[in-house]
Amino acid sequence: AMSAMRRALAALLLAAGTVAMRSARPAEEQGAAAVEVEGEPPEEGSAIVPAAGTAVSASPPRRTVYPARSDTGGEGSEFDFWICLDFEWTCDKPEDGEVAADEGEIIEFAFIIYDVRGGEVPHEAQHYCKPLRTRVTEYCTELTGISDHTLVGAGTLPEAIAALERALVDVGAAGKSCCAVAHGSADLELMLPRNCRELGLEVPPELRRYIDLRQATQNFLVAEGRREVRANTMRQICDALDVEMVGQEHCGIDDSWMVLFAMTQLLEHGAELHCIDLDAERTAFMRSEGQYEADRQLCLDGLPFQATGADIQTWLVQHNCEHLNHTEIDIVLGVDGRPSTRAVI
Repeated sequence: AMSAMRRALAALLLAAGTVAMRSARPAEEQGAAAVEVEGEPPEEGSAIVPAAGTAVSASPPRRTVYPARSDTGGEGSEFDFWICLDFEWTCDKPEDGEVAADEGEIIEFAFIIYDVRGGEVPHEAQHYCKPLRTRVTEYCTELTGISDHTLVGAGTLPEAIAALERALVDVGAAGKSCCAVAHGSADLELMLPRNCRELGLEVPPELRRYIDLRQATQNFLVAEGRREVRANTMRQICDALDVEMVGQEHCGIDDSWMVLFAMTQLLEHGAELHCIDLDAERTAFMRSEGQYEADRQLCLDGLPFQATGADIQTWLVQHNCEHLNHTEIDIVLGVDGRPSTRAVI
C-alpha cells in the first residue's frame, strides 16, 4: 500500500514539475573516500586552506566529469534511465567506537529506477542485508530505524546487487544508457566499493557512473548567485530548493525517492548536471603516473566536517601511506567558507 501511495504521489509531483523531500542522512562522517582527480580548472566558488590554517589563493583541481544531459534547459538527457539510490550501513557514535568509520556494512540497499523517456518509475526496491562483521548498534537503530528484528530473514548484499541487475533487465534498461544518482559520494565511492571488495564482488557498471546530488545542488546555487546558502545535508538541500520534505527520516527507500524528486527539481530549474565516470576517471589518473607526477593530486572526500590536517596525517600513517608535510595537505572550503568534507593532497 505504501508503495502504491509513493508511486501515485511521485506521478503527481513529477507531472506538476514540483518535488517533495524529507530530512535525510547526517553529514558525511564515515571516513575518507579516495578520489582520483586531474589538474583541471577549479570549481567555481571553492577555496582551499592548508592544514596549518593559512588561506591561500590556489583552488582545488576539478575532477573529471561528463555532461549528464544534452542541454541546460531541463528537457533532455543523454541517459535513458536514472538509478536513484540510498544505502544505510552499520555505524556508531564516534566516541563509542564499537563500529569504526571504515567498518560499516550496508544493511539497506534501496533504489528507484526512473525511465527518463517515459517519465515514470517502473521499479523500486528496498533490500535489507545482514551484516557479517559488525552489529547493529543502538545508535544505528535510532538513526535508521533498522534493528536486529528488522533484519530477521534479511538477505545479503550480493543478492541485493543481483536484484538490481535483474530489475534493470526487466524494465528494459539493459544495453541502454544509465546513470546513478546519490546524495554525496559516500554511497558509491566509499561504502559499496569497500563492501564489494570484502566480498570479492565487482561493482555493477551501472553504478560506476553517477550524479552527486549534493555537488549538483551546490553548483546550482553558485550559478544562481546564492553562495551563502549551505546545501550539504538533505535537509539543507531541501531548504535550498524550497521543497517540502516527506517520508521517514534515514529510511533508504524514502531517501531514494527524495533523491529523485531533488533531481527533478534541478532539471526543472535548468541546472547543469555532470556525471562522474569512475572508470574513466581512474584510467585518466593512472595514465598520468610517472609522466605528470608533479601535477597529480589526490582528493579525499567524505571527511568529517571537523577533520584537521593533523587528523588526515594520522589517518594516512595508519593506512601505511607515507608521511606528508602539512604544506602538502589542503582543506577544501565550500562556497560558504565552511569545511566541505574534502581535502586535497
